[in-house]
Amino acid sequence: MVVESLKQYIEMRNNINEIKNIFHYCICTN
Repeated sequence: MVVESLKQYIEMRNNINEIKNIFHYCICTN
């Protein structure tokens, strides 16, 4: 269903944002 796809898309976006934040944090602390 469309709703499931949307949920997966949102989860994926959240995961990507978390990874970016962690990466950014690593760059900033070095």
